Amino acid sequence: MDVIVETKRGKLAGEKIGELFVFKGVPYAEAPTGFLRWMPPKIKEKWDGIKEAKQYGCICPQPEFELVEGTLFKEKQNEDCLCLNIYTPGVDDKKRPVIVFIHGGAFMFGSSSHPLYRKGKISSRQNVVLVTINYRLGPFGFLRLKDLGDGRIPSTGIEGILDQICALKWIKENIEVFGGDPENITLVGESAGGISIACILVMEGTENLFKRIVIQSGNAEAVFSGEKATEYARRLLKILGINEKEVEKLRGFSSEELVKAEEALLKESKELTVFSPTIDGDHLKGKPIDILRKEHVSNISLLIGTNLHEWNIFSLTDPRIRSLEIEDIKKVLLKSFSEGSVNQILNYYSERLKKEGIEPKAWRIYSYFMTDTFFLIPTLELVEKWVSFSCPVFLYLFTWPSPYLGGELGSCHTLELGFLFGNYDDRFFGSGRDADRLSKSMQDAWASFARTGDPSCESLGSWSDYGKEKKVMILGKDCFLMEDPHKEVREFYKSLALSL
Repeated sequence: MDVIVETKRGKLAGEKIGELFVFKGVPYAEAPTGFLRWMPPKIKEKWDGIKEAKQYGCICPQPEFELVEGTLFKEKQNEDCLCLNIYTPGVDDKKRPVIVFIHGGAFMFGSSSHPLYRKGKISSRQNVVLVTINYRLGPFGFLRLKDLGDGRIPSTGIEGILDQICALKWIKENIEVFGGDPENITLVGESAGGISIACILVMEGTENLFKRIVIQSGNAEAVFSGEKATEYARRLLKILGINEKEVEKLRGFSSEELVKAEEALLKESKELTVFSPTIDGDHLKGKPIDILRKEHVSNISLLIGTNLHEWNIFSLTDPRIRSLEIEDIKKVLLKSFSEGSVNQILNYYSERLKKEGIEPKAWRIYSYFMTDTFFLIPTLELVEKWVSFSCPVFLYLFTWPSPYLGGELGSCHTLELGFLFGNYDDRFFGSGRDADRLSKSMQDAWASFARTGDPSCESLGSWSDYGKEKKVMILGKDCFLMEDPHKEVREFYKSLALSL
């Protein structure tokens, strides 16, 4: 059944699917093509007539990539990708809580319309409005060209985050006609989406766009300096066969050619990503964790957490990591730490694995170290900052193990998403009564948080603020509140003054 709503930009025709009214591929900004390529987003102009919103929009051009075999989902790619999807129980005046989800993917991959995020189950089950957004990725959203070619292309390397802010402004302006409350918007971001939220928090002009935030497996430090982003831009130009003085020739390259160059740069660099939000001194003035102040988070509640074995998914899908020997890890760590610290790191993680009954293979030591260094420790640093501001913060640890690869993945990166969105299976996520119960508990908690700023709910019971007692909600086969499960690793990092 078709349903028509009138936004402040024009009329949209969505459809009712089951219990939900769904609007797909809704444009929130003008197409970032032609002269608008590498420019800040321009909010969508008003249109005449009725615009159909029954098909998912194109996703940002990107390399084909699958961490888990058989999970690659091909979607139509086009630079005209700045759109969002809305799932709502009613197009009425009930002013439901609004959850806006920002997808992850190392700022190079992913989309708002991936099957993992579809169906809107949390919306129908929890009576909330769910919005998922696209933003520019890779060289389209995070390529810093400002310092090359006399700035003839003035991109700063943070245009993808500006897209997200533009989407939030559109949502704030229009969500009421979709049955949502523009004064009760919760931002939820996973991985790169979580890093994005940390950036949005400290950028000017964003303070009234949302009320609460959820950061899943994020990192408030993982941004590029202007120098690093510019160096990657230079290397991309070299791959494309042009010099810095010819930077304007980039406008003549197709999106396919840019993606191929991006793939070559990624392979050449041997890094997890070659694009990230950039400290440009204008929009983003420093690492979010360093410049976050109480005025940025006044009265904003935070729900945040990590997965127990985040890095396993990267280690087990990368032959380079699986083939590591202890001496190889030593060489890597010696680039950042003293020999004494490196030996203590290796001993600490080796003993920790033994205590858990796991053989301390080199790749596992590396995975545990990277899980803590890239995800857990930055998360705890952000939590402690929130506590110092006397703002509410709720911390979780996701411990449900994936059955994939004989269980070796453990509670890896991205695994919690299947349960939050209610799209889990036997192969990667696991299923059954325990999985159903975990999914319900997470949806109940996230919705309760969006509704009231407190994730306590009937299925989980009371979820205490982290506070001085350092209370953490364990989310797994059994869910329970635990006091300071991260004490040992936190004290170890402090003893060695380790940082990212």
